[in-house]
Amino acid sequence: MNPLYKLFQLNLTEQVILVLRRHWFVFFKKVLIFLIWNAVPLIIYAILNNFFPEILVSYSANTLIIMGISAYYLFLWLVLFNTWVNYYLDMWVLTNQEIIDAKQKGLFNRSVARQPLNRVQDVKAISKGYCQTFFHYGNVEVQTAGENKNFIFEEVPNPFEVADKINDLVRKQIKK
Repeated sequence: MNPLYKLFQLNLTEQVILVLRRHWFVFFKKVLIFLIWNAVPLIIYAILNNFFPEILVSYSANTLIIMGISAYYLFLWLVLFNTWVNYYLDMWVLTNQEIIDAKQKGLFNRSVARQPLNRVQDVKAISKGYCQTFFHYGNVEVQTAGENKNFIFEEVPNPFEVADKINDLVRKQIKK
């Protein structure tokens, strides 16, 4: 049995049509920023070594520098882990009966919103900029008649195909 049935408490008659997460390029951009921030201590060390070498000679200063760099890298790894958790656990599930929007907000905060397909009023796909156009990702906005006015599938792959799939499922729900 698909673990999504248990996670989102789906009916046995529901079929999972799509499970969407953000596009891989979104996470890649954040990892690239992480790698750039990894170089900062090396740059600072090179500057200290070239312009203030007397600071690096002191044993107590060396100990403080190593502790500071270690704390800095620990913080960076925690930020990367949090970024990965948010990337991986933010998901949108489209079944033949409803849309499920699961958002991870930090490590211990998760919200799940559901909307039946028969309440969908409008579906719009948006792809802005050269990165989104080149890598085929963007946002899909689903306007509903329920309490949650809009469901926004953020930075998902192939947004126009996803919007078409949602429209097809809504049409099938209306025909029933």
